[in-house]
Amino acid sequence: MRVLWGGIASRAHVLYGASWLRQLDQPTRVAVAEPRGFLHAGQLTLDDVAQMLPEGITAEPWTANTDVSSVEALLSVGAVGIKPWLRTRRGVGLRRLKVVVTDEGLGSYGGWGTRRAAWRREGMREPWLTLRTTAVVGATLALTSKRWATYAVRDDRWAVRPAIADEFRRHARRTPGAATAVFLSQPWPELGVISEPEYLEHVATAAEEAGRHGLTFSVHPHPAEPAGRYAAWPTHHGLAELNQAAVDAAVVLGATSTAMLNLAAIHGVPALRIAPRPVEALDEGLSRAQATLLRQYLGLTIPKRQWHSKLARLAVDERTPE
Repeated sequence: MRVLWGGIASRAHVLYGASWLRQLDQPTRVAVAEPRGFLHAGQLTLDDVAQMLPEGITAEPWTANTDVSSVEALLSVGAVGIKPWLRTRRGVGLRRLKVVVTDEGLGSYGGWGTRRAAWRREGMREPWLTLRTTAVVGATLALTSKRWATYAVRDDRWAVRPAIADEFRRHARRTPGAATAVFLSQPWPELGVISEPEYLEHVATAAEEAGRHGLTFSVHPHPAEPAGRYAAWPTHHGLAELNQAAVDAAVVLGATSTAMLNLAAIHGVPALRIAPRPVEALDEGLSRAQATLLRQYLGLTIPKRQWHSKLARLAVDERTPE
């Protein structure tokens, strides 16, 4: 089978797609478009992608010279790329083309407004902002033949797709017992949501509160953040959902993020949503699906006055033998 794969920007994207490729259960050649970067984050290479693929799946670069005439499926991250779809559609003619869309992150559970707001924070301006949002959302709704979502509603509750959860657990499994708190930071200063000094003050308060309860504190920076921002604390790198320090933590702390959602839902890591006011205000723009998904797995964002009691309870639970 031949597949074209575009839109990769992180290792999580690779795992989402790898779980779909695995269930094909047949030898497959995948032409991978060059991964895209985000802010300061370094781009993945084709070798990075290939190392995370199931046995029997071979990866090659997708270039302008790639022959698409025998392609059977277009695998896209987050949304259907209009240009790749048009090129592939012309190449395969009237033959059926399966279009599969995996998650980009929490944003995949939003709508037109949440996608537009996210791109605005990343610096996109009108009129391109509205035009692109409308085109991407419309094309994805019209062209997608299979939505390979990480989360779906079943019996009025969210559930994780087992194939995707298993893909993550092949690389990391939780072995709880460490009295640690890992803060999952995000590039809010780069996105203009909060100043760096204000954000570092927030992290320092979280570190102090964790220490009061005997929890060793560390930070897992977002890959798009500049190096050295959290030099005052031990730091971890790589995909948080595969980092053993985060997977084994007594608690992960942070604001609304895909990594914290996945750690809680896939690995069962206790999580507390804590956010400075400018970041917390962004939650007011969440879609209903995003809000209910986060509430089920992470709870509501807690005010600072409740940090002490919530962390105290988690610290006691971590030290209590089963």
